[in-house]
Amino acid sequence: MHSDELELEVERKTSQLALRTEELEERNRHLSIANAVSFAFVETSNDDNAVEQVVQLIARLLDARVAEIHVYAPDRPTEQHRAVRVPDDGAPPPSFRESALSTIAAMAVPLYSPIADQARQELTSAPADSDALGGFAVLPLTVGGRAVGVLVVGGREHVEWSDSERQLMSLISREVAGAVEQRLLYVTAVERAQRETLLSDVARLLNSAANSEHVVAQALEMVATELQLDRIAVSVPDTKSRRSIIAADVMLAAGKPDDTRAAPPRTSSEP
Repeated sequence: MHSDELELEVERKTSQLALRTEELEERNRHLSIANAVSFAFVETSNDDNAVEQVVQLIARLLDARVAEIHVYAPDRPTEQHRAVRVPDDGAPPPSFRESALSTIAAMAVPLYSPIADQARQELTSAPADSDALGGFAVLPLTVGGRAVGVLVVGGREHVEWSDSERQLMSLISREVAGAVEQRLLYVTAVERAQRETLLSDVARLLNSAANSEHVVAQALEMVATELQLDRIAVSVPDTKSRRSIIAADVMLAAGKPDDTRAAPPRTSSEP
């Protein structure tokens, strides 16, 4: 082999080695990011602000201006957790339409920039000539084929997403989906236990020997406090007037017990 050919072969091998090294470093970096997100959920599992902390971590690790996690659950309003990293220029962070995000979640198909202008306008309320969105990704959070939320990353400097970056986002979305589902199950279990405890306490109070107007007021106060109500009343039907009679009326101030006592019976204005 001539010296020129040898030199070319060495350059080729060196280039291949550098490329493989770069790919390995990127793969390790992506695995570290995914592991960091997973570990963050484990570390904050008992923290009410767990999702907020994780979404802030995602924005920082992905060098995005904004990251959002929207949680969908039956019979509950949508939970929105948002982290914004304000750049030096003070430009407004990207915003996304909730209707578009819920549609993407239902379709269970991720969306990556760049996209057509018309689709972009359906996704954001930003002006058509605005570049606030930058590089963005919207990933449905699914568990067992069921949508539990959506993960949004926006305002990234690079608009294009490489295959390895998409694989990273897929890993992160799976971690987030699993953690969101576990959190929903935990919250549901806690709420069910609280309801059962409340029903047991109220029943025990009403069935006590000292069943009186004051006891009824106490029971209503417990229910109002648990449900965060300002006022709660009990009415009973009056067969003679065919109207409802207010048997007990309890008012709470700012969610705290105020003057909780059984009101004297009176006829309601409702037939």
